[in-house]
Amino acid sequence: MPNNTENLDGKYMTDQELRDLVASLSVSCDKTRSILEKEMKEVARRQKETDRMQKETSLEIKEVARLQKETGLQMKRTDEKINKLGGLGTNIGESTEIFFYHGFKETPSLNGVAFDEAVHNIRVRRGQYDIVLYSRECVAVIEVKHKFHPRDAQLFVDEKLPKFKELFPEYKDHKLYGAIAGFIVPQDAIDIAVKGGLFVFCQSGSNMKSLNEASFIPNIY
Repeated sequence: MPNNTENLDGKYMTDQELRDLVASLSVSCDKTRSILEKEMKEVARRQKETDRMQKETSLEIKEVARLQKETGLQMKRTDEKINKLGGLGTNIGESTEIFFYHGFKETPSLNGVAFDEAVHNIRVRRGQYDIVLYSRECVAVIEVKHKFHPRDAQLFVDEKLPKFKELFPEYKDHKLYGAIAGFIVPQDAIDIAVKGGLFVFCQSGSNMKSLNEASFIPNIY
């Protein structure tokens, strides 16, 4: 007589039905185990990938920090070089001013326009003038550059020279002349200055040399 087992519905299962159920459950467990194993492998793969990316990110952060440090050092070296060059530029500019100041102090005149005194580097709150020549009736302002660029000449003609009497009202009744002087004065800077009625001087050995033509007539501001 076959053995019977009561199922969940209160009915009896035959031995074959029981074997079929056990086999079905075994297959189901195998599938579940396989799915779990695949999911666990995927989780492990993703974790490994995450660890790899974190490691790469950490290396990138370290590399960025290294580059930032290196860039900081390079910028510091560059600043030091610029400061040195700035100091050199200042020394060259001061030497140029002193050269022309001594020249005008020894001979305070502009191509026949005579003055009594030469003063170096006068400053007010809103301006600074390199060399100024004075007399009872006339005053002359001389802008000095080691190399006189055209933009420097134009700025002096358009703005700096016209402001002199505004900054120094005690000379409002004086005749005002202008001049530029430099160790290097390109032709385009000379042209701008002459067009503005300015005297132009450059270095000639240990002396100053006028670059104005004999027919030049200066402007009186």
